[in-house]
Amino acid sequence: MIATTAAGSAYRSLFQDVHDVAIVGGGYAALAAAQALAGQGRAVLVIDRQAALAWESGWAMSQEVGSSSDPTWAGWLKGLEQRGAARAGMIDGAVAEIIAHETMRRAGVRVLAYAAGMAVERSGDMISALIVGTKSGLRRVVARQWIDASETGELLALVDPGWRPPAPAERAVTLYLRHAEALLPESVPVDCPALPRAELTWRPTLWRNESSLSIVLRDQTRDARSAWVPALAALRTSQPAAMARAVLTHGSVLTFPRYAAAEARDAGIGNLTIAVPGLASGACATIAHRYLTGVAAAAALSSSRRCDPPADAFTRPI
Repeated sequence: MIATTAAGSAYRSLFQDVHDVAIVGGGYAALAAAQALAGQGRAVLVIDRQAALAWESGWAMSQEVGSSSDPTWAGWLKGLEQRGAARAGMIDGAVAEIIAHETMRRAGVRVLAYAAGMAVERSGDMISALIVGTKSGLRRVVARQWIDASETGELLALVDPGWRPPAPAERAVTLYLRHAEALLPESVPVDCPALPRAELTWRPTLWRNESSLSIVLRDQTRDARSAWVPALAALRTSQPAAMARAVLTHGSVLTFPRYAAAEARDAGIGNLTIAVPGLASGACATIAHRYLTGVAAAAALSSSRRCDPPADAFTRPI
């Protein structure tokens, strides 16, 4: 378990505080919601099973950035560009992850990492607390309002045991290669008969002499890692000169799910707002889409009710 506190403040256990808003999830939806709410002066806690804010860039290593005229998204991209982490619609995932953590620290957003929701405690039709499993055992997180920005709807699953997350329409993984010589700045489709339902695209990245191979899988039963070898073989056949002096350096740790438009879901919880990417009102296929899902959740929170904690919130046994 790792817990961060606001920049320059004395340490105080987050398990002793009542947070204005607790956000479950560590992706771009959670990041965007936390930024927006902290900017309003709200005390925000982000709860992440891992320690990977903006994991779509840092762990999935996706280049499915997308675009939007939303000013908060434009501000995030501008911040990345100023640090050399974004250019021409591409993001460097490793740098973006570092910047995401630093952004949260500077905004005063607290982050609880390596913590998984185990049960919710209710007050009527509202959530008063979340029991989380941590490396130090079960602990209680207390908040007035909640946002589920997790990939699989972790809070929804605790509220409704029959809940099942929507399956993505597609899953994408990205492989990165270094070359002895610079590449032309263009994207090239790659034919791969061994992956008949996949779409492969070879393109340059932010860095000189580096390229990426995007593999979009429509076969939900196929293990994404098993697509690496046939995809690389197809790229070698398609681009023999470029691949003759190339080395695979790294690739996606997690897949990047793409979702079709979904029906709105009401969890029946008065102080819970949903920012699950698979439940977005429109198709959620890019990083920008995910970020805007978080922005919308932060705005919707203004009409959500607030749950004042019970008197024994910090003293009753778990």
